[in-house]
Amino acid sequence: MDHPHNLAALRDKEYRDAYVEGHVTSTIAYQLRAMRAQLGLTQKEFSKRIGKPQSVVSRLENTEYGKVTVQTLLDIARGLDVALVVKFASFPDFLASYSDLSAETMAAEPFAATFPEGPETTSKTPEAKPRQPKRAA
Repeated sequence: MDHPHNLAALRDKEYRDAYVEGHVTSTIAYQLRAMRAQLGLTQKEFSKRIGKPQSVVSRLENTEYGKVTVQTLLDIARGLDVALVVKFASFPDFLASYSDLSAETMAAEPFAATFPEGPETTSKTPEAKPRQPKRAA
C-alpha cells in the first residue's frame, strides 16, 4: 500500500505516538463540527440534542482537547442516533482511514436516514445484548 506520509518520521516512536494522538483528537473535533453543521444546529442546540452542556460541545470541537472519554462519545452517538466505532488498527489501516477528512466523510447519518422504513433486520449479524448492570459482591 502506497502512503503519502513521511515514513521516515513515522519510524520514530515519539513522533508516531504524537501523530496518532493529534489525528485522533482533531478528527473527533472535525467530525462533531461536521455533524453539527449537517444538522444546521448551533453549539447550544447541538448540546441539548446530545444531552451535554454547551461548554462541553465547545471543548470537544477544539482540536487541541484530548480528554474525551469513550462514555462521552457513546452519549453523543446515542443523542445523534448514530453508531460509534472505536478500534485499534495497524498503521497502514490507520493511515488509510485518515486519507479523506472532508466534511462529507465526517458527517454520520442517523439510523432513520439510513434505514427509513424501520428497524427490520436485514443481515445475519447477531444482535448485541444490552449491558447488564454490575452487581455488588
